Amino acid sequence: MNPEKLSVLMVSHEMTPTGAVLSLLNLYHGLSARGHAVDMISLDGGYLASTIGQVDTLFTWNRSSPSSSMENGPEMYDAIVANTIASDAWLDTQHKAFGPIFSNRLLWYIRELPLDLKSQARYLYGSLPTRKNLMQLAHSVVFVSRSSKALYEGHYDLSPRFKQSLRVVNNALNADLNSILPCMYQSGLRDTLMALSKVALRIPTSHTVSVSTGKFSRQKGSYETMKDFLFYAFSRDKRSNQDEFKHIIFVGDVEKTYWKVLRKQYLESRRTRNGRVSHQTRLHLVGSITSTKAMREYYNVASIILLHSKCEAFGRVILEAFAHGVPVVATGCGGPAEIIKHGKTGLLFSTDAELMWNVDHLINNPEITSSISKRSCDLVRSKFSSTSYMTTMENILRDITLRASGPR
Repeated sequence: MNPEKLSVLMVSHEMTPTGAVLSLLNLYHGLSARGHAVDMISLDGGYLASTIGQVDTLFTWNRSSPSSSMENGPEMYDAIVANTIASDAWLDTQHKAFGPIFSNRLLWYIRELPLDLKSQARYLYGSLPTRKNLMQLAHSVVFVSRSSKALYEGHYDLSPRFKQSLRVVNNALNADLNSILPCMYQSGLRDTLMALSKVALRIPTSHTVSVSTGKFSRQKGSYETMKDFLFYAFSRDKRSNQDEFKHIIFVGDVEKTYWKVLRKQYLESRRTRNGRVSHQTRLHLVGSITSTKAMREYYNVASIILLHSKCEAFGRVILEAFAHGVPVVATGCGGPAEIIKHGKTGLLFSTDAELMWNVDHLINNPEITSSISKRSCDLVRSKFSSTSYMTTMENILRDITLRASGPR
C-alpha cells in the first residue's frame, strides 16, 4: 500500500448527531482533506448517514451488523478506527474471524465514560472481561480525556503495564470553525452577529438568551438540573421589575417523557389563578441540529451557553462556544473540568445553586463576561486546533501501518 496515502476504515455504533459521531466525522473530513482514503461502517444506521450521503459525494458508508465479519477482510486497510466503547460486539466478531490481522490494525477511540454504558445496552455485546481483552489486543487505545482514561483504568482494573500504552487525544474544533477565530473580537463582530441572529430568530435585540445544549436525559444527569434551572429562571423573572424577558433555548435531544413533564410544569408555573401569564420567560425546543452552519445562529444569539450534563467525557460543544466568543457554564467534572479554568475561561458548577449563581454573575457583570470570552477564544485557538489534532491522529495511524504486518 502507498505509505503516503493511508486507507482507513472507520466504524461507528450509529450515525446520529451525538458528540462522538460528529467528532468521528470531523476526523473523517480531516483525513480526506489530506488525501487519505476513508470508508465508514455504521452498525445501527441513523439519519445522519443519508444526510451526509446527499451533501458529501466523497463519503462512503455501509451498514453492518455487529455479528457480521468484514466481507473483504481487514487486509485492504492500513488502519481501522472504532468509535466509542459501543463498537465492542463488532470488534469481537472481527477478532474471532481474523485474529491479529485485524487487531494489529485497530485503533479504539473511546469517547464516553463507563457511566454511559447502561444507556448503550442495545449495542453492547461483550462482558466487561471481553471488552478488557479487546482493549489489550488492539494496537492502540485512545481516550478523549484524562478523566475518561482514569475511570476506565479503575473500572476495568487494567494492569500498570498496559496503562502505560494508553493515550489521551482531546477532540478538536471543527476545521470549518477555525476561520472565525482570529476575527471574532475585531470591530465588534460578536455584537453584530448577535444582533443579526436575534433578528433572524425573531428575538428582540434587548432580550437576553441562554442556550442549553446536549442530550437531556436522566442517564446524563441533565434532566433534574435542567428542570431546576427552568424554575429558577421563572422565579427570577417574577421578581424582576424589568420589562425585558429572557429566552431559554434547548438544542439537542430531549426524551419525550421528560419534555412533556417540563412543558406541563413550565406552563403551570407561568399562570396565576385567574389563568393569566404571570411572567415572560420564553422556552424554545429546537431539537438536534446536524449542520454547523445552522448551529452558528444559536451560538451567535446566546449570551451564555449552558452544559447541564453531570457526566461528560469531553464536551465538544464547549470548544464550539469558545470559538463563537460565548461564555460557558458547565458541570465541574470530566472533560469540562479539563477544558475550563474556572473564572478564567468559563465557570464550573457542582450544585444547582452554583449554576444559578454563575448565570447571574455573568449576566450582571458584562466586563467579566467579555474577558472570559476573549480568553476562551484564545484557548481554543492555541490548544484545540484541528491542524494539530489531525497531525496527532495521522501519526498514530501511520504507526499502526508500520506495525500491522506482524504480531505485537
